[in-house]
Amino acid sequence: MSEMREDNGLAFFGRVTASVSHEMNNVLAIVNELAGLMNDLLYGVKQGGDGGLERLGQTAEGIQKQIRRGEEIVKRLNRFAHSVDDPVSRFDLNAVIADMAAMAQRRAALKGVRFETKLCQEPLTITGFRFDIQRLAFAGLELASAALEGGGTVSIESRHQEYRAEARMTALAWKENDDVRKMKDNLSEEMRRLNGNLFWEPDADISSPIVFSFPIAQ
Repeated sequence: MSEMREDNGLAFFGRVTASVSHEMNNVLAIVNELAGLMNDLLYGVKQGGDGGLERLGQTAEGIQKQIRRGEEIVKRLNRFAHSVDDPVSRFDLNAVIADMAAMAQRRAALKGVRFETKLCQEPLTITGFRFDIQRLAFAGLELASAALEGGGTVSIESRHQEYRAEARMTALAWKENDDVRKMKDNLSEEMRRLNGNLFWEPDADISSPIVFSFPIAQ
């Protein structure tokens, strides 16, 4: 079991870092393109061209926007890297869902799937190994993406349900095939091992949610 867990962890780590590095490369590529445009505009202004100053301001704003985007990507990656620091800790499930949805979005987009998060305002504090909970949340998002064969939007919500913290993923027209069933069964087993539960009865005619449930920390 420990070897399987280690293999799953390494595969998850690889998928996340590959996605994050690709996203960071996109940021750098856009900044490089905008910097080249700024050089062209500066040359035009020096030559007495009209309208260059306004476009220079717009280009500078575009660069600042990408810098902020890059800073957020690095912050998420830093939180992800430190999630292995403590084998048992208390943390907010909302923060885990938000980070994993952002990190899984690029892979989902390749299948035409978009994540829409509407997380509750109150903290949903749970106890466990944060890295493992992140891995399960990421796997749940990949399950949702795989079950939307034609693409679409997955609405992700969180709530405090009595003594448990829940994350719910809802979409229209789920498709359950052999691969999706295998992903679901594996994820259910992993959830039980970590004192959580997975509820999902896929139905193409109704928007039955994928529900992750963990005990609230006392």
